[in-house]
Amino acid sequence: MNDFSVNTDSVISNGNSVLLDKILQLFGGESLFEKKTATFLKWVSDSYYPNLSLFIPQVGPNISEGFPSQICEFGFNATLLGNNIELISAVKSVISYSDIHKSGLTSEIIDDSIKSKLEKEGISSFFVIPLVARQKTLGYLAFVENDITRLWSEKEKLDLLSFAKVFAQYFYTETLEKELFSKEDILQKAIENSNDGYWHIDLTQNQMHFSRQWKRMLGFDEDEIEDSFDTFEKLLHPDDKDLVLQVLDPYMKIGVGSYECEYRIRHKVGKYLWVLTRANVNFSDNGIPIQFVATNTDITSRIEYKRKLSLSEAKFKMLIGSIHEIIFEIDYNGMFTFLNEAWERHLLLKVDKSIGTESSKYIHPEDRAIFNAVLSKDYPRQEVTHLTKELRYIAANGKSVWMEAHFSIQYTNHHERLEVKGTLVNIDERKLGEIAKQASENKLARISKNISDLISEIDEKGNYLFMSNSVRGMTGRNPEDFIGKNALIDVYSEDRKKVKENIFDQLLNGANRVVEQYRVVIAGGDYIWIESIVQPVLSASGKRTFISASRDISSRRKLQEDMELALKKEQDLNELKSRFITMTSHEFRTPLSSIQSSVQLLELYADDLGDRFMKPFEKHFGKITTQVSRINNLLNNIETLGKIESLEMPFNPIKQNLEEFTKNIINQRFKELYANRNVGVTFIGESRVMIFDPSLFDNLLCNVFKNALLYSQDDVLCEVRFSDAGFEIAIKDTGLGIPEEEVQHLFTSFFRANNIVNLNIPGNGLGLIISKKIVDIHGGNIVVDSTEGQGTTVTIFIPNKK
Repeated sequence: MNDFSVNTDSVISNGNSVLLDKILQLFGGESLFEKKTATFLKWVSDSYYPNLSLFIPQVGPNISEGFPSQICEFGFNATLLGNNIELISAVKSVISYSDIHKSGLTSEIIDDSIKSKLEKEGISSFFVIPLVARQKTLGYLAFVENDITRLWSEKEKLDLLSFAKVFAQYFYTETLEKELFSKEDILQKAIENSNDGYWHIDLTQNQMHFSRQWKRMLGFDEDEIEDSFDTFEKLLHPDDKDLVLQVLDPYMKIGVGSYECEYRIRHKVGKYLWVLTRANVNFSDNGIPIQFVATNTDITSRIEYKRKLSLSEAKFKMLIGSIHEIIFEIDYNGMFTFLNEAWERHLLLKVDKSIGTESSKYIHPEDRAIFNAVLSKDYPRQEVTHLTKELRYIAANGKSVWMEAHFSIQYTNHHERLEVKGTLVNIDERKLGEIAKQASENKLARISKNISDLISEIDEKGNYLFMSNSVRGMTGRNPEDFIGKNALIDVYSEDRKKVKENIFDQLLNGANRVVEQYRVVIAGGDYIWIESIVQPVLSASGKRTFISASRDISSRRKLQEDMELALKKEQDLNELKSRFITMTSHEFRTPLSSIQSSVQLLELYADDLGDRFMKPFEKHFGKITTQVSRINNLLNNIETLGKIESLEMPFNPIKQNLEEFTKNIINQRFKELYANRNVGVTFIGESRVMIFDPSLFDNLLCNVFKNALLYSQDDVLCEVRFSDAGFEIAIKDTGLGIPEEEVQHLFTSFFRANNIVNLNIPGNGLGLIISKKIVDIHGGNIVVDSTEGQGTTVTIFIPNKK
């Protein structure tokens, strides 16, 4: 947003000379600004018919203090807006910092919170202009309609923007006058009681003035030196003169605002003082510097202190840099705030790049838990606590270096960790010796005669260095037969590539532990299956070798192979079952079709017998047709179940509108069949397109709805609930229910509860198990909650999967 400046030529050139005359007339004279504002708001309201004209000063220090908000309703005089915070908030909410103006209809606002504010205040359309001057938002002019909606024409916008510019200038001037009145009095008192010197230059008259304090700072009485630029230039230190004259040149500071400069100036006794000059340049409306105002502060003691501090810091850095141990400081966030040069000598890491980074990332991953425990140590009832730990740090070359870390943890008054200081002592050689010794001791334990596993040690080339005695019982060969030979020689030829890639290559590339199963050749040319666990160790000399622990798993592999064979047989049986079901279904359907067609033919011939003879036939024809339908339904369910269990059922999930899908099933399948019953469906949550197999889901819902309608006499309720996790369908009836002891058998093939069987209600006991299989295919869950005599609720949940 640009600085505000009144350009009357621009207003006139835009055809607004009449408007300018009116504005100048309104804001002329000596009346109070509040009265001018009221007159202006009424004139705008009466001229442009806005329901409300508002003037809202920006709340903030040194901007609008003392200027109240005003409001004018069309046809009335302006009044104070008062404490109508809601109206002010609503108007200001529509405009952002970067907007020159904002207009529009409340109904078209996208942001619901802003729209709600305006609607609450009854605002139907608006035109809001920020009052801006010198890059400051002074307040707002707003014109709003309550009773009608209107769009502001371009001419109206240009007119009101012109008004706002002039209004802002007058408001800014009035604000400055009020601030100036109070600030001049404060400034004068502050200058008189301050040790800082004040001086200014009237650039229009080329006159310079030094305050009494400025002269006193340099040891001069008020009349001892002349107020002139020549005097100032002669007092400047020769080495600083060119810099000062260039930095303080007011003609080079257009648009800069306040600025400052440090330099030396001569005291009366001949010594030089360091001073800090803070300056501001005031400009005319045309951008020409008219006044230079500055203060001088004696900073000699500060400069001298900085010089001595710099010398001390240099000595301190030299001392710290010569220490062999690493010195560190860590802040409360765990970040390095200080490291000496020893950090680079020991770990080859750059100090400047490490400071400001997470201190734990340089520690070996296996030791970070120890370090984090130090940082998170509870308050020990003392301001500082000391701990010593042995940790591995990762050097720039990737190698780990053992360090003895001495921590000094400092706490705040609130018992929180403030910072951690300490030193790191390189103990890598000592620690490697200890590790090598321990490895040797562990090796002796591993090669104990009582161990049942086969233990071997292999070098980086893959050659055996050691083989335990248990190799005799496992392979029928002596340990000495293996020493010095390559380990791959004894691996079964078909497994050598796998062993090389999965064991040796992995270990050589840095793996800490490898587990693999493979075959090895034994005495007599046969082979056995073994499982080996291999991990690297360091010898006393720092040389890396690999220790392997192996055991015979031939029995386990035999069992696994037997299980795989059994699984294959099971698959073959499933295929046989599937073929049998297909064959049986076909063989049953052929005679059933014959029976059905025969009944239809008999019905056709029976029509000639008359009503007296026809009625007994109709009864039996109906029974035959019903039973044929039941057998066909049973065959369909058996065939569907067989396909699902043999994994032959096609599964084609697609995007579907679940709401329309559910309604169609209810309307097309059950409304006519159960004309006197109602299936109520309710949808909860945001309706959305879901992914499922429509064919399978049709079967699923039909089974559950059919059960609910068959086993109850009242209406059935269906509730569909949408969520980000998926969708849930709950189908509830108030019918027979299921005995508690039989609920666990519901998902068993051909199972029907006793209370249903005794009532001779048709069914085959396959509907629920088919439904469960379909839900399982979709990765969902189905739950049946039933109470005998009260009803049943079936709840289906299908997750939202891509």
